[in-house]
Amino acid sequence: MNVPAEKRIATTEHAKALMAAGYHCSEAFFMAVGDTLLDSVDEGMIRMTTGLGGGVGGSHREMCGALSAALLMIGAVYGRVDA
Repeated sequence: MNVPAEKRIATTEHAKALMAAGYHCSEAFFMAVGDTLLDSVDEGMIRMTTGLGGGVGGSHREMCGALSAALLMIGAVYGRVDA
């Protein structure tokens, strides 16, 4: 998927604004990138990223929440629905 540079910059700014508004990195990443790649993100998708803020379970020791959310986004865009 090729996203133009200006759209990538706008997505980054959107994620920064969401974090400034109080969202965790995982939520902000998923919402901003989801709006770009999926056209919209439903409430359930946002909720599933909440537990990833600050690393898994807020541990601040495990994999970054934004990276975990990125893996979820890859699944949302390219994941399979059939076995």
